Amino acid sequence: MPLTTNRWPVLTPGSKLLRTAPCPGGIDRRLTGRREALPLFLAFTYDYNDWIATVDKGITDEGIYAYRESRVPGAGWSAHSGGVALDINWSKEGAQNSANGKKFFAVPEHAKSVDWLKELYGFEWGGDWDNYLDYMHWQLPTGSNVAWVEARIRKLGITPAGVRYKDAKGKRLAEPRGLAA
Repeated sequence: MPLTTNRWPVLTPGSKLLRTAPCPGGIDRRLTGRREALPLFLAFTYDYNDWIATVDKGITDEGIYAYRESRVPGAGWSAHSGGVALDINWSKEGAQNSANGKKFFAVPEHAKSVDWLKELYGFEWGGDWDNYLDYMHWQLPTGSNVAWVEARIRKLGITPAGVRYKDAKGKRLAEPRGLAA
């Protein structure tokens, strides 16, 4: 079975391991991803929307699952083909190798929020890559597995709908993140 660049199994279209669900908190987007990881990406999308930039305005430019090879020549299968990577706001601040993305994420508030999201979720961010900056790209860390995902979901108190009840230290939040207003 082929593996993605972050070492997850590639899923073929229609796989029973894929699931589609709406984003929490009234965000007008539905995402399809690997079923075990989808709640993590849903909660992340809510926090990104709240901390970095609005997600659901304009065209739909977010996605998790895409059955394809990496856009980096010779890298193999994209993490998207395993349903374990999220591209978010690609037409705005996140475009690949874009001057706009570089400028957007150079803003101190945005950079601080990116650091916070990386710590909270444990994701790898394409804006940290050396030769191919992919500002819109967030993925499960290389070498992670279903047990890692389940542990992160438990630690953050994330429901199957992507509502987060705990902070980065596992402490219960005064108000859950992602409940519809």
